[in-house]
Amino acid sequence: MPPPNFLPCNGKRISPPTAAATPSYELLTGTTPLEKKRVIEAAWDEIRRIIREEEPPRPSTRLSSATTLPSLAAGRQTDPARLTKLVRGELDWIVMKSLERDRARRYETANSFASPS
Repeated sequence: MPPPNFLPCNGKRISPPTAAATPSYELLTGTTPLEKKRVIEAAWDEIRRIIREEEPPRPSTRLSSATTLPSLAAGRQTDPARLTKLVRGELDWIVMKSLERDRARRYETANSFASPS
């Protein structure tokens, strides 16, 4: 059984900050880092290739091109342009750092994810 601070994933262990990356992205944008339609249509090997080789768009980029931006902004009681501005910068950086493929560049612990400095 893996230590409680690691989650098993396809024979490898991922840390809680990495496991928190996708939900963080989804909370900001209303969607996952990978386009759902593309994942549904792709074969397993293609999905693995996408995850390994393709950089997901920054949350602010995904928001600015989202058709759901008006409803996301309304749910947060702000206008769409302001929501995109709020996410751009530090929130983009925090989420993208947690999605980083290189372990040395990701957050080391859940505590460092919770209080980035």
